[in-house]
Amino acid sequence: MASPWRHLDPFRSAEDTVRWLERRSKLDVLSLSLLGLIPIVAADFKLGPYVSLSVLTLIPVFLVACFGGRAVAYTYAFIAGVCWFAADYPIFPRNTGSGVFVWAACSRVGAFLVVAEVSTRVRQLLQAQVSLARTDGLTGLANHRALREQAVRVLATAQRDGTPISAAYIDCDNFKQINDTDGHAAGDQVLRAVAGVLATSTRPSDLAARVGGDEFVLIMPNTDRIGGRFAIARLQAELAKAMQAIGRNVTFSIGAATFDVPPESVDELLARIDECQYRAKKNGKDRFVYHAAA
Repeated sequence: MASPWRHLDPFRSAEDTVRWLERRSKLDVLSLSLLGLIPIVAADFKLGPYVSLSVLTLIPVFLVACFGGRAVAYTYAFIAGVCWFAADYPIFPRNTGSGVFVWAACSRVGAFLVVAEVSTRVRQLLQAQVSLARTDGLTGLANHRALREQAVRVLATAQRDGTPISAAYIDCDNFKQINDTDGHAAGDQVLRAVAGVLATSTRPSDLAARVGGDEFVLIMPNTDRIGGRFAIARLQAELAKAMQAIGRNVTFSIGAATFDVPPESVDELLARIDECQYRAKKNGKDRFVYHAAA
């Protein structure tokens, strides 16, 4: 039973907010950051030069860098730095030299620019780590973890829109013999060739992943029975061509299914196509078994 408090879950709300921000344009991110800057600057001027809130304008820099990129972060940093200087301007004596004013303005703007640059680099490092954690190092496809995370969203969209999903489980026949006879380098060549076919023979909306040593999964949202059968037949032909091109005697056992009504969970989807793949393997390999679930 779903919790009545699920809409109050702070982690879920934060995740939804992050996804919403990721869909915004750079101009939108800059506009939102400047809207947040306005009340801080207004309060700063209202309180006077001896109670400064300018440091609060540093907080959005990281968020701006995360969702807007370096250029947007620098633009925000420059504007916020100028506002900081303007708020502090009344505390300078009237006989202050122009050099002091220039230094004060540059130091404040520079502080924001440094924070913007550091934030941008931290964001890039975090993105790189997230990518490594969700990418198969050999093939460049999504790994099992990324597959499950993305498949949850694909299922949720299909359930909401009432659209069908087709999926396939692909297992390389005789793969162990390749490794034992020709070495692991030959096996890696086969896996990369399979990944290449999955990358070039699928749509941008499809999700392809390596889920085991020689096992791959393909999930095709908004794909009915006719489209699913055609896509798998084409994929099987392209895989055969790829193996012929690299001179490897590898065939493929493929289990595929179309769900007119999206399954309740990723586990259910994977279990169904894995069962079909097992039947294909058991029935002699080098074939695909297709199941249409109403």
